[in-house]
Amino acid sequence: MFVLAATGCLDPSAPGNLVPATADEDPRLPQVEVEVAGHRRALHVVTMGDPSAPALLLMHGTYSDARALLPLGERLSSAYYVVAWDQRGAGLSERIGADEFSLPSAVEEVDALADALALEGPLTLVGHSWGGGLAALYTARHPERVAQVVMLEPMPFDGQRMDERARKVFDFDYFNEVWNDQARFDILLAAADHEALDARAALTLDTGMSNYFCDRDAIPPWPTWRVGGYLEWARSRVLLDGRTFDYSFVDGIEAFTDPVLIVAGECGALGADFQARQAVAWPDAHVVEIAGVGHRLAIEDTDATFDALRGYLAEFEP
Repeated sequence: MFVLAATGCLDPSAPGNLVPATADEDPRLPQVEVEVAGHRRALHVVTMGDPSAPALLLMHGTYSDARALLPLGERLSSAYYVVAWDQRGAGLSERIGADEFSLPSAVEEVDALADALALEGPLTLVGHSWGGGLAALYTARHPERVAQVVMLEPMPFDGQRMDERARKVFDFDYFNEVWNDQARFDILLAAADHEALDARAALTLDTGMSNYFCDRDAIPPWPTWRVGGYLEWARSRVLLDGRTFDYSFVDGIEAFTDPVLIVAGECGALGADFQARQAVAWPDAHVVEIAGVGHRLAIEDTDATFDALRGYLAEFEP
């Protein structure tokens, strides 16, 4: 890429050269416009299934977008109208400014999306990692709007758990090959715009310096269209307030008394043992463990993940 750029055959600053274009740049992408935090933004949206079926929202995690959850969504679409979207600033959705991300605006985005798609009735929420935290946060704020909740290895629900768990999740290694490749990439390409920042941020997916995997020397792939580097900075600024984790997704969650499902892998710092301790925040939460997988369970064993969900979700009951 850099050789081509140097010879004038490629302009790295042009949309789509370093990373794919976003919805506001490419009208061919399936999308809806929403107004959140005082700004109108284009969201990249993928829908599957019968629009008259109960609505199910797929909520992706950090350094991610909806792409990795689509195989699971395809299976769920036999009984649900599945809506998978790239959250504001992530994937192929329009980029945002720092003032646009907050926990209230993340909740507002879910409502704005539901309104834009005219989704009726209580929503079924399926969230992975940060998306699991978002599902908890939305349910705590609007329990009357939620029918069912599934969280796939959700991130810590509050700052206290995050402060304790962060030391177990991250294992920095100066000699990590992918991290060193990223460091060289940083020198070659300054983060002067969203395209460059997103390209750099995507490299973190394969470093193996997070304790999420059964074998960190054989990291399972995690498909993404495009990582939202600026969004990740803005989100960490909110969650890491004043250099201490100061947030809670579950204040008020006692108002949601229906059963909740937490699905976790056998391996890693956010696995079943940790999720069993998280489950006590909910009035009625159940943890199901999938053997032989880590944090990327939806890709590592899509069939087993779907089977766990099918055993919980009402539309699959005989």
